[in-house]
Amino acid sequence: MKERKMVKANTMERWGEIIAFEDVGDHVEGLIYAIRDIKTEYGIAPIMDLKDEDNNNISIILSSSLQQYSFDCKIGHYVSIQYIGLKKNAKTKRHFKDFEVMISEEAEIDISKDLPF
Repeated sequence: MKERKMVKANTMERWGEIIAFEDVGDHVEGLIYAIRDIKTEYGIAPIMDLKDEDNNNISIILSSSLQQYSFDCKIGHYVSIQYIGLKKNAKTKRHFKDFEVMISEEAEIDISKDLPF
């Protein structure tokens, strides 16, 4: 086994920027390489990890409305997500964040072989 110098990873160093869409027009895109859960002060939150065109790590908090997409079966695909504003649920009358989500038809990498990092 190759000898390596190991240090404890800091979440922000390892995963880079965490995006929580706040302003209409906020946009992020990249290659999906992981879906994971993190512990927050409010409980467990699902996160999607991306690599952007410049090879930066970006993590997206998957809000309820984003969880409706089947991202877990799209590992290795390229995704573009844009926040388009609040929308009102006709039944509950509650507001939720609405997104335009575009995803590549085919995987760009085989995540089991070609990890992007």
